[in-house]
Amino acid sequence: MQENGNDYAIKSVMKAVQMLKLVASNSPATFTELLEQSPFPKATAFRLIYTLEAAGLIECRDGKYVLSSLLLELGLNAKNQLGFGSISRGLLESLGETLNETVNLGILNEASQVVYIDKVVNNRLLRVDYPIGFSVPSYCTALGKAILAYLPADARETHLQQIGKRWSVPIESLRAELTRIRRCGYAIDDRELDESLRCIAFPIFDNSQVVAAVSISGPAHRLSRDDLVDFAPLGLQTAEEISKQIGCSRYKELIREGIHNEDR
Repeated sequence: MQENGNDYAIKSVMKAVQMLKLVASNSPATFTELLEQSPFPKATAFRLIYTLEAAGLIECRDGKYVLSSLLLELGLNAKNQLGFGSISRGLLESLGETLNETVNLGILNEASQVVYIDKVVNNRLLRVDYPIGFSVPSYCTALGKAILAYLPADARETHLQQIGKRWSVPIESLRAELTRIRRCGYAIDDRELDESLRCIAFPIFDNSQVVAAVSISGPAHRLSRDDLVDFAPLGLQTAEEISKQIGCSRYKELIREGIHNEDR
C-alpha cells in the first residue's frame, strides 16, 4: 500500500533494496567493485552489504559477491504465485515429449538478463541443460529477444540502452531484429549464445503484458534453422495455452499486433 508517495517507505530498506539490485546487475563483484558502483557513501555501502549478507540475500564466493540461493527460492515462489508453476509444467512437459528437445521457461530481470525458471530436459545423449536460476544476457538468447520484442516501447528502450552500455551491442541492429520478431511471433537464437546451440522462443502474456517466454532448444548439428521454424506452430500453441491460464484472452491478437508497438 502506498499513500502520499513514499511517505511510508522506510529509507534504510529502500537503500538495501537498491544495493541488492546493484549486486544483481554486477554479480559476481568484489567488495571494492560494489563500493565503487554504489551511489552511497562507503560507510553506508559497507553496512548495506554486511546486512544483506547477514540476511542471507547475498553470498561471498571466492572473494566475490553473488545473489544467494535464498533469492532463487523466493523467485520460484513468486513464479508459482504468478501461476507459472503448476499451470505451465504440464504444458512444458507435453511440448518436450512431443519434440524430444529441451524446453525452457524464462523471465527478464532488471539487469536485462534472462533467468531460467523452469525446464524440461529430453533423454538424448547430447542436449541443452541450463540449471534453474541460471542467467544470461537477453540480447543473444531467443528467450530474451522474445520478451524484449513485446515489452512496452518505453520499457524496451530502457533495456536496449542498458544492453548497449553493458555489453557494447549495436542497438540499431538489435532494434531491427525485435521488429522482425513482432512480425512473426517468435525469436531465434542461431548459435548466438553458444556456437553449438540453436533455439526458438515464444512470448507469454498475462492479461496484456509480456511476462515470460518459452523456448525449444537443441544442438546446432541436430537442429537447423528450418527445423526451428517448423517447431513454431506447436511452440506458439504452448505459449498461448500458458498465457490463457494466467489471464490472457487475446494472445493471437497481441502476437499479430505487437503489443505497445513503438510504430503506433
